Amino acid sequence: MNAAIRQTLVEAARDVQIREIMTFLYRDHPQGASFEGVKEMLFLHDVFEESQLTRLVDQKILIFDGKRYKVTADVRQVLDRDPTILMDEFLR
Repeated sequence: MNAAIRQTLVEAARDVQIREIMTFLYRDHPQGASFEGVKEMLFLHDVFEESQLTRLVDQKILIFDGKRYKVTADVRQVLDRDPTILMDEFLR
C-alpha cells in the first residue's frame, strides 16, 4: 500500500465535506461526477468551491477529465484495502 497516498487521504478526510465527496465518488459514483452534480447530490454548503476539488487533483487523489471528477486508481486501491479512512474518526 502506498503510505504517502494513504497519509494524504487521511489528512484530506479530516474535512467533513471532502470526506463526503470522497465517499460519494468512491462508493456511489465510481464513474465520476461533475462538480455541480456532487454539490447537488451532497447538499454542499454554498461556500464550498471547486478549487477544493482541484486541490485534490493536484494531490493526485482525484482526476478530472474535463467534465467529471473521479477517484484515481491508486486511491481506489488504498481505499479498497482500508475503507475506514473515510469513516468519521469517532467511528473508527
